[in-house]
Amino acid sequence: MSAVNISGVEESPEEDEFSWTFSNGTATYVKTSGTSGETLFTLSGLNPNLTVDDLDAGIEVSDGKIILSADVLAQKEVTLTTSGDYSLELGEDCPTVTAFDKGWTLDDTTATYHDAGKTDGYKLSTSAKSISYTAATGGKTLLTVNGLEVTDGAIDGLTVDKKTLTFTPDVVGENLSGDAGATINGGGKNDTLWGGEGSDTFIYESGGGKDVIYNFGNNDALQIGNFTATVKDNSIAFKVGSQTNAITLKDYTATTFNINGTNYKVDGSTLTKK
Repeated sequence: MSAVNISGVEESPEEDEFSWTFSNGTATYVKTSGTSGETLFTLSGLNPNLTVDDLDAGIEVSDGKIILSADVLAQKEVTLTTSGDYSLELGEDCPTVTAFDKGWTLDDTTATYHDAGKTDGYKLSTSAKSISYTAATGGKTLLTVNGLEVTDGAIDGLTVDKKTLTFTPDVVGENLSGDAGATINGGGKNDTLWGGEGSDTFIYESGGGKDVIYNFGNNDALQIGNFTATVKDNSIAFKVGSQTNAITLKDYTATTFNINGTNYKVDGSTLTKK
C-alpha cells in the first residue's frame, strides 16, 4: 500500500529489514526495522562452520517459507522454533532418502550386484517444523563382474539365483572376472575367468565351450561333472565328458583343489585325491 504525504506526493513505505545471528549451529532470524530486535524464528542443528554470509546465501525466507540449501545442513536434525506462521522446506539441491532394491548397477563393462538399501539424505517432517537426516543403509556389494559385453547399457544377460551367477553368451566378453565370493557359470561360450579375492565356485555344464580360469586359489571350487585332468607347467587341463580342455586352470595359486566337493592335489602330471 502506498502512502501520500500532505503535499499530495505519493511515497512508498519503507521495506522491512532482517538480519541473522549465528552461534554453534543455531541461527536466529531477527527483524531490525520497525520493532527492532524482534525474533521471528530460530533454526538449530545447522552446519556449525557457517558464517552469516553463508546463511544469507543458503537460506531463502519468502512468504513464511524457510527454504534450506544443502550447504547449510549438517548430518543431523534441523529444528524450527517460532511463534509465527513459518515452515521449513528443502531446497532443490538437498538429497532426499531413496530406497533401492537388490539388483545390478553398471559402470562401463563392470556390473555390480548389491543388496537392497537406502541412500543417505534428508526428510521433511509432516509438520514442516523439522528436517531429519538418515545415513545410508544396506546396499552392500555382493558381487562384481568385470569384462562384459554390454549393449545399450543393458545388463540383461546376468542372473543370480541364491549364490549362483549365470552368464548368457551375449554378455560374456573376452575377459570376464568375478569377485567377492562368486559362484560363476560361464554359459555356453569360450570364457576367460578370474578367481577373485573371495571363495569362488566355477560351474561347467555339458556343452559349455572351453573355459580358462586364472588365479584359482585354495578357497575356490569347481563343479564340473565326470572328468580327467592333465597337469603341465602350472596349468591343469580338464576333460569333461567328451569335451577336451573344457576347463583349464592357468597360473593357479592353489595347493588344494576342491572339485565336486572332494579335495585333490597335484601329483606329477595328474591330480589325486588328498
